[in-house]
Amino acid sequence: MASPTGDRATMTSAKAVVLRRLSALGYPPIRIDVSGRGLTVRWSRSDVPDTIVSALTQRAALEFRPVLQVTPGPVCTATLPPVAPDQSAQLPQTAPNHTVTACLSLAPSALTSPTLADARAEPGAGQGWEVRVTFSGDSGGRFDQIAQQYYRHQLAIVIDDQVISAPTVNATRFNGTAIISGAAAQGGFTRRQAQDLAAALISGPLPVGLIAGSVTH
Repeated sequence: MASPTGDRATMTSAKAVVLRRLSALGYPPIRIDVSGRGLTVRWSRSDVPDTIVSALTQRAALEFRPVLQVTPGPVCTATLPPVAPDQSAQLPQTAPNHTVTACLSLAPSALTSPTLADARAEPGAGQGWEVRVTFSGDSGGRFDQIAQQYYRHQLAIVIDDQVISAPTVNATRFNGTAIISGAAAQGGFTRRQAQDLAAALISGPLPVGLIAGSVTH
């Protein structure tokens, strides 16, 4: 795994995040070496499947962005990533087949990378799975302030510059918890997607984006 921008100190921090994600996913510790701008990860297929790579390289930067305007249709001139938290953005909302269904004009992030005490996957009330997050520190109070400010307005849940869903805020207090569910039009999350997302969120965002290199055993 490599990053075009990471120095040794940053990659050491990334290593700690990857190890926390493995633990959150229920896998045993594995050997990770910091080398230059990359991480060399060694594991056995009997311990960790190759399919876990995408979960380990996801940056998992969580933002809550107020929705300013929704333009239905298949065309969206999206803001090029990375989008800074203090920057407004236009991002697409997509269907299960990845076609664009609407273009969302979003305000700067109202809450970025909140501190979490817990994040867990659970079956949704309707279709699919969802992730229940429990805030820690002052993040819960900050989320309630946002809910009061944007009550009955849409608030986009954005992870790594992708709109996960854009629900309408239906309460002014959430008692320190929030539900992240895939857009209904997309069928919600699968169980695996919800578990991977919960592990990524509770372990904290990666300090830099990682790109998976070759996989050998």
